[in-house]
Amino acid sequence: APTPTPTDISISEIKPSSDGFYHVVIDNTTEGAFANARKVVPDAYLSPDGKLIYLGAIKNKEKVQELLNDVRQKGLNARVK
Repeated sequence: APTPTPTDISISEIKPSSDGFYHVVIDNTTEGAFANARKVVPDAYLSPDGKLIYLGAIKNKEKVQELLNDVRQKGLNARVK
C-alpha cells in the first residue's frame, strides 16, 4: 500500500517523537514566515537548521488537535512532526 502523506494521517495515528512530545511545526520556506508564526504563537522557535518553525511541543493528543485547528484557522499550514 502507498505510504500516506502527512496530510492524510488522522490524529489517532500520529505518534509522538522519541522524546514523548508531539511537535507541531510549519515549514520556514517564505520570507516573513517566522515573523508571521510568532504573531500567532509568540514563543514559536526555529529548528537548528532553520528549515522548520516549531509552534509547540505537546504531550496530549487532544491539545495537539486543538493547536492544529487554531493555527490552521489563522493561516498556518501546521503539521505534527
